[in-house]
Amino acid sequence: MNDETTKANVAQMTTGQLVDEFDRLMRMSALSISRLAAIWCELEDRGVPMAKFKCSFAKWLPMVGTGRLHPGLVAQYAGRYRLLTAMSEMNMKDQKRLAKTKAVAVFVGGDEFSRDVDLDELSLREIIQVFNKSTIRTPEAQKAVIHGEPKQPGKPEPMADRKPNRTVKVDPNKGVVAISNSEAPLAAVCKAIWATVNQNSPPPTSPASAFKTVVVRLYPEEFKAIEAKAKAMKVDESEVLRLAARVGGVTGAA
Repeated sequence: MNDETTKANVAQMTTGQLVDEFDRLMRMSALSISRLAAIWCELEDRGVPMAKFKCSFAKWLPMVGTGRLHPGLVAQYAGRYRLLTAMSEMNMKDQKRLAKTKAVAVFVGGDEFSRDVDLDELSLREIIQVFNKSTIRTPEAQKAVIHGEPKQPGKPEPMADRKPNRTVKVDPNKGVVAISNSEAPLAAVCKAIWATVNQNSPPPTSPASAFKTVVVRLYPEEFKAIEAKAKAMKVDESEVLRLAARVGGVTGAA
């Protein structure tokens, strides 16, 4: 049957017959795409370069072949890249439902609130509005996204959505540490850091440059005990000796 005969035959069919025929051919196309995808993946596995085989839906065949995309959606919406990309993130059960219903509920506002829109008629804005990764937003959820309605009271914001404090500045002239819009005395910050790292030792009152070096004569077993204590406290041996001096009342209470 040539093109002219086909056109003449189609022109003689009723609208109902044309719709039924179109639906039947689309199902056949989906089966063909499914088999084509399986062949594509097998040829790729065998090392055959597939770049030379060009067709409008070639980029979707690997996803169909690996079960990530329903072939019926490719048959119907091969030219809608963003739409197919959005639907490919959904589970296969929802993809099959979309291939059957061919429509989604879209929030439109006003008295109508929402209406069913054919997938092929979705604008880019509506695709972004309706599809949320692996799910389809309800009209109510779409409204919340559009109008930026506040989250439910008492429901904490996900940690991934929180913006950490990124601005930390030290002003030595003023003696403060600025964190975002807050300030804290530099000495207090240093003391807090010291207390966190060295929980068993108060911060020194003199700078590190004021340390004095002395020779301490220890028996081997004493040195081993100090060494073990330092390792357990995650400090050096001199810090253990200073702590011992404070505990013994030589340099002040610990």
